[in-house]
Amino acid sequence: MNNTLKEINVLYVSSGSGEDWIVQNQSLIGLIKWVTLGISSNSSLWRIISGLFVAQRLTNFDVVVSNEYFIAFGINLRLRLTRCNTKHIVWGLNQSRRLLDYPGLKGIVSWVFNRSDVIVTHSVREADIFSKVHHIDRNRFRFAHWGYDLPAITPSLFSKKKSEYVCMIGRNNRDIETFCEGLKGTGLQGVVITSALSDNETERLQKSGVEIHQDLDFNTCLDCIRHSFANVILLKDDLRGAGHITLVSAMFLGVPQIISCAAVLEDYFIHEEHGLMIPIGSAHAFRSALDKLHKNPELKQKMGHSSQEYALKNFTNNAIAEHFVSIVGEEFNHL
Repeated sequence: MNNTLKEINVLYVSSGSGEDWIVQNQSLIGLIKWVTLGISSNSSLWRIISGLFVAQRLTNFDVVVSNEYFIAFGINLRLRLTRCNTKHIVWGLNQSRRLLDYPGLKGIVSWVFNRSDVIVTHSVREADIFSKVHHIDRNRFRFAHWGYDLPAITPSLFSKKKSEYVCMIGRNNRDIETFCEGLKGTGLQGVVITSALSDNETERLQKSGVEIHQDLDFNTCLDCIRHSFANVILLKDDLRGAGHITLVSAMFLGVPQIISCAAVLEDYFIHEEHGLMIPIGSAHAFRSALDKLHKNPELKQKMGHSSQEYALKNFTNNAIAEHFVSIVGEEFNHL
């Protein structure tokens, strides 16, 4: 860790409890003095309002860090309106819901988001997307992997499963239809864990023979991945980010993966070293990839080991802390 920075005061405003990734990282003691503030509301509008009226005097801090699109918008608006010079890093900008790209507001939204001093995305592709959508200066963007320290996992219902299965976890931009179609004739059970579905969606997917679970806790999702034959991330398109959490988790767990050939995932994954990449929307390619892993157990095992080594080197909290200090040192070395 580069310890050339003096201790700086950082306000970290996040969705959730306010406790996240590097805030408690021991390697940053003496470098960063954190004040954390969590915004628990799931409402996009309320997150903007909470960022705008954040209960701290921003001039007391060297840097404000936000971790969510709408919170970042609110904080930027506050900084614009008050003409505050405190630096703002948006860490992990991504699209999880409708962006602020409504007709008639694009100019204002661009003006607000361009108040950010640095915007960190978890894929290079996402930086290109946000730069284009909101006309944000591309030079404001930096790339850093998403990561965390894998927690201990307690057994769940998936620890008791006796048949082989492949899993796909998540809802944002997931191509469940291709997943179901590609599994036909493979003899493998498919498991999908997603957020709430309509009754019609649930019925349709169950008819395809796939096991559906909704809104399971994170521990159960991790347990599902670790007992799976392969983790699968099939995307509907390459126009938004998706899948980084499950991708990184599977790598930590040494589970090979089959993922869509999408730029938002390529920064994390090496084809035929960590698993197999297939064209978006191709059920045939998905079925062929499953067949290849089934016929080559040694290859499957090798991919799992390689994935785990790669994750331990690049995706831990310490690795994230290194990225954070590097960005702060590069951008704000006058502090």
